Amino acid sequence: MADVKEEGINFKTTYMVGTKEVSTRSFFSDIVIARGVTYLALKEKLKDIPVIEIAVTGYDVIRAIDECKRSFNTERIAVIGSESMIFGAESLNKIMNVKLHTFQIKNEQGAVEALEMARKNNCEAIVGGLMTYNIAKSMGWNSVWIKTGKEAIRQAIREAINSADVVTKERAKTELLKIILDKAKDGIIAVDKDGYISAINKTAYRNLDIDQNCKINEITVKKIFSQPEVLNAIKKAEKLSGAIYKIRDKLAVVNINPIKVNEKKEGAVISIQNVDEIQEIESKIRRELGKKGLVAKYTFNDIAGKSSELKATIETAYKFSQVDSNILLIGETGTGKELFAQSIHSASIRTEQPFVAVNCAALPENLLESELFGYVEGAFSGAVKGGKAGLFELAHNGTIFLDEIGEMPPNLQAKLLRVLQENEVRRIGDSKVIPVNVRVISATNTELPKKIENGDFRQDLFYRLDVLHLNIPPLRKRIEDLKLLFNIFIHEYAEKFKKTAPLITIAAYEALSQYAWPGNIRELKNICERLIVLDEKGEITEQDIRKQINYSSSKYFVNINPESIVTEIQKAHSQYSLKYAEKETITNVLRETDFNKTKAAKRLGISRTTLWRKLKEMNIENKY
Repeated sequence: MADVKEEGINFKTTYMVGTKEVSTRSFFSDIVIARGVTYLALKEKLKDIPVIEIAVTGYDVIRAIDECKRSFNTERIAVIGSESMIFGAESLNKIMNVKLHTFQIKNEQGAVEALEMARKNNCEAIVGGLMTYNIAKSMGWNSVWIKTGKEAIRQAIREAINSADVVTKERAKTELLKIILDKAKDGIIAVDKDGYISAINKTAYRNLDIDQNCKINEITVKKIFSQPEVLNAIKKAEKLSGAIYKIRDKLAVVNINPIKVNEKKEGAVISIQNVDEIQEIESKIRRELGKKGLVAKYTFNDIAGKSSELKATIETAYKFSQVDSNILLIGETGTGKELFAQSIHSASIRTEQPFVAVNCAALPENLLESELFGYVEGAFSGAVKGGKAGLFELAHNGTIFLDEIGEMPPNLQAKLLRVLQENEVRRIGDSKVIPVNVRVISATNTELPKKIENGDFRQDLFYRLDVLHLNIPPLRKRIEDLKLLFNIFIHEYAEKFKKTAPLITIAAYEALSQYAWPGNIRELKNICERLIVLDEKGEITEQDIRKQINYSSSKYFVNINPESIVTEIQKAHSQYSLKYAEKETITNVLRETDFNKTKAAKRLGISRTTLWRKLKEMNIENKY
């Protein structure tokens, strides 16, 4: 090919006589061009290098036969070569007035055997490729070499150039894919249809303890996975998602995506995620969201109480959590409206998404507007550079809790109504809208219908918010929960201030039960905190309670029979001394939390270590 020039191409010309020594070590080129038997041998040996065939045309064969006939004055000629060389040669007998015998060969041994057959057929000369020509010469034959025309060589070179371009692009794609795989934090393995590994990234090497110097294409997936579900999914080309298995003594999440071409299985891609890393990432995300107050901290399990009123409210709230409608929570101050809002969010399908809370009465109108809807840079004096996303944007795909919704200014009510109608917000100072998908839970401690009558609250907004409504009972209507809550808060603050929880007298419980608790649970917590701070004798008496509660107004008394309360308390204490009142409380809380010590300690307001100590001191069997 030295006399065939192509601009920009670097040729290495190698003449190979014979095929016995063909080896990949002989080649350092991107593309190989060859002809005849040499082409067949190279194509068989060079699996990773494209081999382009130089075509032998009919004209090439005719020229060689004509030269042989003239040079050796013979008509009995053997044409020996690859299939492309001898194809159609016998049809030239009458045209060229010769008697041709054709022999197809694939290697040197075939050439020698063909020459012996030619001798038996009384052939007088040989026409063939370079290898056959040289062998025939060495055996004393008259022979002619079939030479390829320049146009055929040029065509082969053009094809090689195109192939080289394709090879270069494929190598670039392969390298890019390798970089992407190696940068992935998940372990990724590709297997062929027989289950042998065809590709693997560094993370998978590391997590599966595979030697990076080993031949991965000799490793089957069975050496890594023993789980029948994984092996069956690969074998049947089925998808597997979120399966958790123990691999190399570590928990991992395994996902399998089958590879199919024209509905025919060709293998699968397996991703392996370390559970510890997933938990670490989730923890990091939650910490970041927690810093912004964008996570719900409570669930229904955190709502303490066993009264029928509370149980019915929780049951209704749970039903509400399973749908995506807006909810209006109605309850007096201190009844735990946000606790219910967070619990509803935690039990809903939005639980992994943000929970954003805002008190509509705590901010002035202009500040509340910018907090809810955000603003663009330069929207007003003092606007931060780059603008700021509003709470509705931050709550996208999650829940926004609008506390004290009845105190929202009328102008903002109209803007809120539009957000609820269109599911989109417009930042202050901006001309474009931003789509949002938010579930709205609002709360009020006032009667919104009266505000509507007085013109202080929009009726159309009320109907948008009040799709589902939940009445949260005040503490005076769930008086049977009082003792449990009081004990929880007492222990919580005793733990907080590093004090021993005091004993509580029967008269103290009676005094608690006679009060109407206008501030509800919030007021109860405040009193418990004061009692612990002031406690010096290790006991809470009726006098201690009365010092902290304002009995001056009759409206603060509960309309119940005090004698029934005393009877109930005395009945309880006829079975248990004050020493065992705490034991009863702890035991009940353990039962209510299905004997989960972490949850029980949290409900009791003490540490898990303290709970263990009390269980031992009170001789409560450690069977829970």
